[in-house]
Amino acid sequence: MRLRGKLNPGEHVIIATRQHYGALLPTLAYLLVAIAASTFASTARSSPILWTLGMICAVGTLLGAVRTAWRWVTTYYLLTTHRLVVRRGVMTRTGDESLYLDSMGELWVKQRGPGAWLGYGSVYVVCRGVHHRLTYVPDPKRFEKEIKAARRDYYALRSRYI
Repeated sequence: MRLRGKLNPGEHVIIATRQHYGALLPTLAYLLVAIAASTFASTARSSPILWTLGMICAVGTLLGAVRTAWRWVTTYYLLTTHRLVVRRGVMTRTGDESLYLDSMGELWVKQRGPGAWLGYGSVYVVCRGVHHRLTYVPDPKRFEKEIKAARRDYYALRSRYI
């Protein structure tokens, strides 16, 4: 996991993590639907309309599976001493999304359904009045504690109180 660009002077990375493997569950569902649709298409060869519809459904859901898997591969969360960096995609126009710890407001965690059982959840961050949702964060309560600890421990160093 590499950070695009350079770190600020005196900044270092505390945590670098990617999305939890639970983010691949929708990919599995897409693949199962694609298999079912292609099986339907192969048995409906006598009717060109049904075969075409089955193949369109199979290809569409396969593309959905590839898209969600690609999103999982290319999404990282980095917590540094100055900011929380959300990296989505390889070649995006905006690059990394930096949420500076000084301008963060509220911070809360939600864990529901399979996320509570498998150990992932969403971390919601309010930064300059904009709500940001970090999805499929592994062990989100610990991640929230680390963000709060970074805000508490490193703010004094940034604002030159020491």
